[in-house]
Amino acid sequence: MREGDTLPPMHSNRSELREGEWVGLPDAAGLLLDFDGPVCDLFASGIPRDAAAAGRSIFLKAGVEIPREMSDTNGALVLLQWAAIHAVDLTPELEAIQEAREHLAITTARPTPHSRDVILAAKSHGMRVAIVSNNSKNVILRYLLKHDLAPHIDFIAARERGEAHLLKPSPALLLRASETLDIPTQHCVMLGDTTTDITAANRAHMPSVGFATKPERAQPLALAGASTVFHDMKSVVSILHGVAGD
Repeated sequence: MREGDTLPPMHSNRSELREGEWVGLPDAAGLLLDFDGPVCDLFASGIPRDAAAAGRSIFLKAGVEIPREMSDTNGALVLLQWAAIHAVDLTPELEAIQEAREHLAITTARPTPHSRDVILAAKSHGMRVAIVSNNSKNVILRYLLKHDLAPHIDFIAARERGEAHLLKPSPALLLRASETLDIPTQHCVMLGDTTTDITAANRAHMPSVGFATKPERAQPLALAGASTVFHDMKSVVSILHGVAGD
């Protein structure tokens, strides 16, 4: 969930950046994947600024003052998360805006290279796989069906109406996935591309690995608490096969 990564992360004391190794996770039985980033580039055609503008107009109309740093954000999802805590009555309108823009975006979403291979590799070695995302559950299901991935996904823990307060960095969706998969959190691993994902895993007491879509994203992921950071999903496939073969 790259769009919502403006919320403050929970930093760890980790200072060493470990890259490309499945550090300390040989017992992982459940793989939890963020959607926008590790699975696909949801907003491949660009993030529409009008959605955030429409969201801000809702606050303005209601006479609700939002933090200054949100006045220039391009992400309507960040506004929705803030409203879920500070202006609950406005969340239905904001949810509708975000849902509509994601349904539009999914028509041009691009699969992340080797994301399908990661899912199939995990399944082939007996792992259970879930999507854990702040994006719409309906939108994610559309994508999975379009790309013939739905049969390989055991559970989707994602945004549903009235539950914006449960979105990452809250651990709620990760805990829901862990419980549904019937795998303890310490035997799951969260793979995400933002510090929001890593923070949620920290709060769920769940191991996490980072996926750095850009070189400059690697260090923040490590500092947030990711046990290792990958720069491409092909490396994750190799590591999954290696761990399973040990």
